[in-house]
Amino acid sequence: MKRIFTICLLLVGLVGCGPSDEEKKRLHDRKVQESIERAQKEEQAANPTPAPPVEKTGKEMFYEAYEDCKRFDKSPFVINQISDIRNHESIVSMWALDIKSGKALNDKNLKKDIHDFENLLIKVQKKAYPMWRKQWLAFKREELFRFNVDVRKGGGDSYNIVQFINVDFADNAVIEDFNNQIWEDIKKFRFKKVIYAWSEYDGRNRSYTPKTPPDNKIEY
Repeated sequence: MKRIFTICLLLVGLVGCGPSDEEKKRLHDRKVQESIERAQKEEQAANPTPAPPVEKTGKEMFYEAYEDCKRFDKSPFVINQISDIRNHESIVSMWALDIKSGKALNDKNLKKDIHDFENLLIKVQKKAYPMWRKQWLAFKREELFRFNVDVRKGGGDSYNIVQFINVDFADNAVIEDFNNQIWEDIKKFRFKKVIYAWSEYDGRNRSYTPKTPPDNKIEY
């Protein structure tokens, strides 16, 4: 009897030595946290965070622009619509700023390349601006045909004079409104003169002369 009582006490002691509910909860929470951390590590290994982009130096940016200009000189960008011409002119204008930034570096090793870049950009501009004006005139001629506006070019192969003929251009207010709509393009593409007439025989035509630089001038 005494032996049975002793065994019972041992069994009760063993039961009492087991983990409490609080310990079980802590153990469960730790396993859950370990599982989450393990899953996060596996995800990071499968999809590593990309390294932040390395900021280019002024010299690197200069040479990148120089190479872009060389490519443009060999193969001008394709023009499909009038907005393409505007975008391409903006890119060429940015190259002038790249040259200016290159000069600001005061790097003697860049001196020759800056000079060469300037000469190349002048060459590109002399070829590009007449081409852009010619393309702009073609787009405008197509666009305004349905409104019975005759679009004519002047200035020979430079295409730097444009004339618009329509009966409504007998009204100065119509001329001013129309001119305001195209004026940014007229300046951007370095036209030298815009003429408005109500007929091709109108000897009292009205003209505008924007102050635009020559095609070979780099505008910094």
